[in-house]
Amino acid sequence: MAIINLKDVQISRLFWGSKAAEVVERFNVSGKPVEKKYTLWFEEPQTFAEGSIIDVSGLLKVEVKEFQPQDAPEPVRFAQVSINKPKVTVTQSPADPKLGHAAINQVWPSVASAGVVEPGDGAPF
Repeated sequence: MAIINLKDVQISRLFWGSKAAEVVERFNVSGKPVEKKYTLWFEEPQTFAEGSIIDVSGLLKVEVKEFQPQDAPEPVRFAQVSINKPKVTVTQSPADPKLGHAAINQVWPSVASAGVVEPGDGAPF
């Protein structure tokens, strides 16, 4: 396997209990936008969020896969591009930069059965 380094790619989704992530690399070729998707595979669940911008390096693996669509006579073949043992650096989080730790750690009110609002430590949902 070869080593691949990607800079400023976006996490488009997390799956397999946050042990895998899909990232999208965006760039232009001859003035036309191009997207490449990669799947990152981790040993342990990750805590970064969808929408985060990251730098990643790891072992590149490309496999030809196929599936049979119900409405097509021939199977569809595609290349699944994976990065194994990825090392990730989050460069930008999708959190609103206007919110600080005070907003995240805010004490939310809770409503008692009689409709009286009391301070509590749980979110209102």
